[in-house]
Amino acid sequence: MSNTPPPFPEPPGQMMRVLRWFCADVYLEEVEGDLFELFQEEVEEYGLKRARRRFFFIALLTVSYQAIRAALANPVQALRSE
Repeated sequence: MSNTPPPFPEPPGQMMRVLRWFCADVYLEEVEGDLFELFQEEVEEYGLKRARRRFFFIALLTVSYQAIRAALANPVQALRSE
C-alpha cells in the first residue's frame, strides 16, 4: 500500500475554458494558478460542491473585471464585430 494522497478534484471545466479564452496570455498562468490554489483550499475547507460554486463566481468576477478594464482602456477595440 502506498501512502500517496488522493488527487484534488479539478475546477469546473466550462469556467476554465471561458477564463482561458477571455484572459490575456500574459496574465493567464498567474490567474489560473491562483484560482486553482484557492479552489483546492476551498475543497478542503467547504467541500467540493460549495468550492465549485465559489470558483464559478470568483472566475466570473475576474472575467467581468477584465472586460471592464479593457473597455475603459480602449473602448473601440473592446467591442466585438456583429
